[in-house]
Amino acid sequence: MTTENDYRIKALEKARAAAFEQDLLFKYYSEGESQLPIEKEEKKEIKYLRDEVQNEIVIDDYSVKIPKDSNIVPISDVFSTEGKEVIETESSDKIEALTNAFFDCGVLIKTEKSSEMNLDISVQKTDKFNKSIIIVSEGSKLRLLKRLSANPSEMKRYYENFDIYIKRDASLDLKMISQINENVLMNSNINIYNEGDVSITNIMSGGKLARSRVNVFLSKGSKLTIKDASFHSGQEIEDKYINVVHRDSNSESRIDLYSILNKNSKGIIKGMVRIKPNSSGSKTELNEKAVIIGDARVNLIPALEVGTNDVIASHSDSSETIDKDKLFYLESKGLNEREAKLMILTGFVDKAISDEEVKEDAVKMIDSILA
Repeated sequence: MTTENDYRIKALEKARAAAFEQDLLFKYYSEGESQLPIEKEEKKEIKYLRDEVQNEIVIDDYSVKIPKDSNIVPISDVFSTEGKEVIETESSDKIEALTNAFFDCGVLIKTEKSSEMNLDISVQKTDKFNKSIIIVSEGSKLRLLKRLSANPSEMKRYYENFDIYIKRDASLDLKMISQINENVLMNSNINIYNEGDVSITNIMSGGKLARSRVNVFLSKGSKLTIKDASFHSGQEIEDKYINVVHRDSNSESRIDLYSILNKNSKGIIKGMVRIKPNSSGSKTELNEKAVIIGDARVNLIPALEVGTNDVIASHSDSSETIDKDKLFYLESKGLNEREAKLMILTGFVDKAISDEEVKEDAVKMIDSILA
């Protein structure tokens, strides 16, 4: 069994050696590498590792509403609890490995078999390296709402690794709402076992650099739905990559990635679905859509890699500006320009975000980037 110190040192070595962009298809389509103070972070933290200072990893960095008798513990317990079965997973991404080396907060959540759990998590202390592990046990259901926000004067950078394991016939309904300011770098690895079902609704606004990497692995008969919308303005940059791998037969995925970019913001949205040769009977649909306003720029790159003929697979992408005729019509009905734009953009996002619990926050985020 790997010790905590060995795990961290190995992860740091991986971070030093790994390329910023792992997927060769997208190696020339990355943003923000020059903005990341990786070497500075390493120098600051190497002394911490060398001196083997006891890491104070506490659950208090999360505001967590914990159901009675639930299996939720600080991430520091991952090396001595049920989490040890998954901590051995090696990092494939440079930033993911860096976070595995320096994580200093987070939670380990494991549901009981054939149980149901509702959980709300609010992350407010964001100058952190966060690592959290979710294990949804066989036959169980987890509804998780996660909010990330910070006071602009307090936020410097936030690194997060989110590892999720959905066991046989289990389900996860995950909603994530993030309002950020500076550099935010998120990595998620999601393993869905036979007949597992995962639904993810994610909205994000802001970020000097918002870099996210999501890897999902589907087993036999499993299902995945991702509804994702992001909103940026000013000089903000988004670099998003979602990689979905169908590893066995009769698995299904639907991925909708929506973006609104205003002023001088930039976005690179990369989606890849890989269907392995033994994944007959599988279905996938990948859609990437964006609205650009002012001098904003976006690069949408959807891709499919299909290893068998017995599948249904499609992808699409489109970028557009606000329709001037629609804008004129709404202004003629008494709305000012900002109100008219908000109505049009809300209608655009409604196609992806139908969840009422999240939609209200999405409208506020759209309104904020129009300011």
